[in-house]
Amino acid sequence: MWLLASAIWFVAVVALKAEGYPTEDELRKVVTERSFEIRRELRDKAKAIFENCREQSVKASNEDISMLRCLKTPGENYQSISESANSEMYRTQELGETYIQENLPTLQREYVGSAVALWGIPVVVVCLLGYAVAWVIRGFRPTPREQP
Repeated sequence: MWLLASAIWFVAVVALKAEGYPTEDELRKVVTERSFEIRRELRDKAKAIFENCREQSVKASNEDISMLRCLKTPGENYQSISESANSEMYRTQELGETYIQENLPTLQREYVGSAVALWGIPVVVVCLLGYAVAWVIRGFRPTPREQP
């Protein structure tokens, strides 16, 4: 009975854990999504700077503040952020690729180890519990008397 229950539990664990197994394609997908997210954030920041400069140039149309001068102000400006968006995206992809190559086997071993633990620990606990119950039951049985 215990073997049947362990086999059923094994099938259940495999069904639960099979979907999340770390593969190279899945990790690349995560890295690519993150790199485009970084690029999108930087582009949005640059767009906000652009819109701010446009508003300033419209408000100060009679003053000597041009759109071009506003966009090229020192510090974080539209041009520097726009140029860094693509380089940050490529740098993130390169770092992600390095991470995948170095850590994929470790991630896979850890995943398999967690699946084995998820299956093995309850099976061993149930087995030990069965032995403990049997030991207690044997302890309360009367011992047969020896006949002289």
